[in-house]
Amino acid sequence: MKKILCLLFVCFAFNACETDFDVTSEWEEIPIVYGVLDRSKNVQYIKINKAFLGEVNALEAAQVVDSLYFPEDMEVRIKSFKFNNNITPDNYNLNVDVSYQTNDVLERVTLESEGLEKEEGTFANDPAYVYKYTRTLEEDYGYVLEFTTPTGKNVKAYTPILEDFRITLPNDDSPFDLQIASNKENWKVRWNEAENAGIFDVTFKLNYSEAPSADLNNRTFKTIYWTPIRNYNASTISVGVNYYDPLISKEAFYGYLNSVIEKDDNLIRFMGNLEIQVIAASEEMSTYLSASANQTGISSGQVKPEYSNISNGLGIFTTGNKSSVIYYSFINDEEWACDYSFINELNFAPPEGSSANWPFCD
Repeated sequence: MKKILCLLFVCFAFNACETDFDVTSEWEEIPIVYGVLDRSKNVQYIKINKAFLGEVNALEAAQVVDSLYFPEDMEVRIKSFKFNNNITPDNYNLNVDVSYQTNDVLERVTLESEGLEKEEGTFANDPAYVYKYTRTLEEDYGYVLEFTTPTGKNVKAYTPILEDFRITLPNDDSPFDLQIASNKENWKVRWNEAENAGIFDVTFKLNYSEAPSADLNNRTFKTIYWTPIRNYNASTISVGVNYYDPLISKEAFYGYLNSVIEKDDNLIRFMGNLEIQVIAASEEMSTYLSASANQTGISSGQVKPEYSNISNGLGIFTTGNKSSVIYYSFINDEEWACDYSFINELNFAPPEGSSANWPFCD
């Protein structure tokens, strides 16, 4: 019986192209690409594997490096071109002839050599190869990934770059109020729109420390991530408005803290800073995620069509970006630590010097 090995990576999205694979076909090599070009990062990594159909045990093949990766001498390039009045992000496709401004051969490296980790699992872990791109990404440029496999498949993909955007609320004049007071049960996070963005995630990164109550200098620093907003659709923006400002429940935030921070009467905790991250991805990402959610596996002798923008392959090559702000002070932090029923069992200390019995409440 024919076996199939498909190394498909969940990722950001792209223009649609559907491909059916007949599991009764002869051996076939299938390039798989995962790449997200992100202006908020200095280095980009592109994952390129091969999947295949044929008479092979998939679990055994997954442990063989040669079965997963193309040869080292396969040249992978990223080319860039500048948009103009005639060629725009909306009308460009891979059949359009453009004048490339850059044409770079990517370096093949291992995750280990880059200080990155790969999750343990079925597939070969050592080495785990990726292709490295270090050129600065330009907002008004399009980027084309291209390589030719040893069997002669010319694989190409294109993405524009998602422009920079900025978080405007909260800010120094309107900081977060930690209390759930009358008519203030929610926080509002606001950011301006970004060209080519399709969806957003909002993540809170809370840094705090804790120490034994008998030895306050012996602090352990910790970080908690909470993502209250996922896949926020950019199309929800109102006509004539150039920003987004969804509400975030304070009660849900404190409920999450209580679920992940262990209650311990012997520990005192100290609020650090709160980093708010808004992570954007291309319009195609929402389509890709929707398509992925509707995949139901192998049916009627075929693998279900995958949503892909890879010509002569499968996967995604697209764009993302991130904006973040860090806040070190909050309104009502003394009352929050000492009187707030949602959080006071976690033993957060009030601001230093705010009580005669600090770090305890009076």
